[in-house]
Amino acid sequence: RAHHAAACAAAAESGYALAIAQVLVGVADLALRRDEPGQAARLLAVSADVGGLRDRSNPDTDRIEREARARLGDARYAEAAREGTRAAWPRLAEAVLAAPRVTPAS
Repeated sequence: RAHHAAACAAAAESGYALAIAQVLVGVADLALRRDEPGQAARLLAVSADVGGLRDRSNPDTDRIEREARARLGDARYAEAAREGTRAAWPRLAEAVLAAPRVTPAS
């Protein structure tokens, strides 16, 4: 989480849209691993919006979309993606990065 937060801060400071978009894919992956497929879908959508188009060169983008869509179903995935295009990327990233880490019970 700390690495993702640092990457978000650096990308935001750079103002470079493609760097921001790539970092958001990483945060989407974190959301998916935290069992937040809706947030993953929102982050992928805002990543494509910030970068100007979807990054087809990053295999993580397709994997995250496939897994999030499988968990949510097509309709819920599409709605979450629409929400992502209407949201500010820093707010979406912060929602994932600020969430407490859940550790499995032993």
